Amino acid sequence: MINSSSKSVTRDPDVTIRRILKVNHAGEFGAIRIYGAQILVARRLFPDIVPALEEMRRDEIDHCRLFCEAMPARCAKPCRVMEFWSLGGSVLGFLTALAGRKANWSSRWRPQPRPAAARRRRPDRPDDLALDLGRLELDVRRNGACGEGLVLL
Repeated sequence: MINSSSKSVTRDPDVTIRRILKVNHAGEFGAIRIYGAQILVARRLFPDIVPALEEMRRDEIDHCRLFCEAMPARCAKPCRVMEFWSLGGSVLGFLTALAGRKANWSSRWRPQPRPAAARRRRPDRPDDLALDLGRLELDVRRNGACGEGLVLL
């Protein structure tokens, strides 16, 4: 929203949180597809890495579920082009898996932990879940999947 008297841009925190939730949910959704496609290929070509991929995929499913659960309280909605995230994630997963064992790990990025002085976020609180743009630590302790009707590879 633009404040016409000062010509400065003022951001509504609720809108920002909804946008962050939408983007993070879409990213987790795409990551589930990446892992799913990599698992399909790895079962045939690199069976020794399948357990690690399956574990990481389960983590992404948990993360996706947390974002899904946080959305209604913030009036956030999933991205309108989830089909593209699904297709893009699957294609990326297949291509990296077919490119070889090392390429399976190329699509992963793990942020470095922040110093201990940083305030610890609580993933069960939507405000904390969405506010930290640079770091999102999810200490997932629950099971389940995001969107029971989703077709997961």
